Amino acid sequence: MFGQNLEQSIYDAQQSIQVLQTLKDNIQAYQDVLRVEDVLSLIDQQIHDTNRRKRALLLAKKLDMHLPDTAKAPLTNT
Repeated sequence: MFGQNLEQSIYDAQQSIQVLQTLKDNIQAYQDVLRVEDVLSLIDQQIHDTNRRKRALLLAKKLDMHLPDTAKAPLTNT
């Protein structure tokens, strides 16, 4: 159980780093014209997008557990 929590923590940290890197890249291009509200809006949007992707992945894994083996192979390639 500890290993799974550690793996999840590592995954979450990697996702946070990716989100921050994306934000940095997005903000850098507009740093001279962005206001604080714009930056906060971008951060909020990235957080929601990441949460949506994470929920979709978890739902896909749950669905995969309930499918017969013959149906799993085509789904892994989509």
